[in-house]
Amino acid sequence: MQALFSKLLRIADSEASVLLTGKSGSGKDLAARAIHKYSRRAQQPLVAINFLAMPRGLNSRTNCTRTWGCASFR
Repeated sequence: MQALFSKLLRIADSEASVLLTGKSGSGKDLAARAIHKYSRRAQQPLVAINFLAMPRGLNSRTNCTRTWGCASFR
């Protein structure tokens, strides 16, 4: 658990975009919240997106923008 938290802190310290994947119940939401909490953007709102719940076409690469990216929300 400490190794995972150490990795999350390293990710939070970077400006990199992060896409968390995994099975339902694996803790993706907890990891995202931890990364956000310890990032430089912690004072800004966290925007969590469930891509599986989006209508087909809205989550395709053709709808990427420079501001938001394809699967990266800052």
